[in-house]
Amino acid sequence: MGIIILLLWLSLMLFALYLAFMIMQASKKTQSRNQANRRKSVYKSPPKSPSQYNVPRTRHWRELLTLVHGDVATAQRLVESEQRRNPSRSIDWCVEKALWQLQRDRRY
Repeated sequence: MGIIILLLWLSLMLFALYLAFMIMQASKKTQSRNQANRRKSVYKSPPKSPSQYNVPRTRHWRELLTLVHGDVATAQRLVESEQRRNPSRSIDWCVEKALWQLQRDRRY
């Protein structure tokens, strides 16, 4: 009778160790998957070069670039935001509007 209890106890311990091992493996897989997803989200696409943006080369565009310290992506995002708000307006108008808003916001 004592041997049966000992074998039962041993099998339960082995099963508990097996479960702990499986949980650790699943945790490692989840961590590596999360790290890979974080890396993907940070590097979704390579940044565009300034020549890839469809922007007018006007005095207002150059002023806008100066105000955003040469960050073409930020300037383009401001102009695109204005285009979404005012779809009937021209691109030049949207550049002027983005410039005006940026100057207005920086006065305060």
